[in-house]
Amino acid sequence: MTFAVLAFLAMFLLIVSGGFLLFYREEMIHRITDVINPQPKPKSLLNTIQQTGISIGGVVGHFENVLPRSQAEVSVALQRLQRAGFRDESADKIFYGSKVLVPLLLCFFILVSGLGQYGGIFMYILALGVGFLMPDFWLGKRISKRQSAIRRGLPDVLDLLVICIEAGLSLDQGTARTATELKAAQPELCDELGIVVLEQRAGRPRGDAWKHMAERTNVDCVRNLVSMLV
Repeated sequence: MTFAVLAFLAMFLLIVSGGFLLFYREEMIHRITDVINPQPKPKSLLNTIQQTGISIGGVVGHFENVLPRSQAEVSVALQRLQRAGFRDESADKIFYGSKVLVPLLLCFFILVSGLGQYGGIFMYILALGVGFLMPDFWLGKRISKRQSAIRRGLPDVLDLLVICIEAGLSLDQGTARTATELKAAQPELCDELGIVVLEQRAGRPRGDAWKHMAERTNVDCVRNLVSMLV
């Protein structure tokens, strides 16, 4: 039992060390580039918070290659991430990296806290299983919360959209105006409307752009609205 715990701890430290080495290697390359081509940037509290979040995401993202997955699983994960509002290119890497890192952190917590004495190897197996599923549960809660916000914000968005159309604007102009005016009050739904506007400006037909919005949100009332508009 002691040998298994030590072996697990050694593997955990090796994986974490490898991730940090890869991360700091990229950081060193960026620093050398900044020295060769200095580009002064004003630093603020917001920039510091954003850089810290990106750094943590980069460290977690290095662990995603440890977990084997199929292309179908990646497609489903990307769809769920989009429904949760995560459209960054590294979102799937951070998601799969957390499914590796969270179980290891839970096992490390059990080892340090001494909880392993009460359940033995069963506690570590339970920690691995719970840690592997925790990112999925968190993502599901995030999707439900965002869908509820979209559902609550739809009446306000429709009211302003009708007012814009009655004022003489076209449907496309009214959508763009609504996405801008209500961005602070209804950020989730206005974010989706903004994507509809961008897709139409890129040349996508209006019906297809609205249908993609219904697929991204997966909200019944939005699907009904899109069906009526199409």
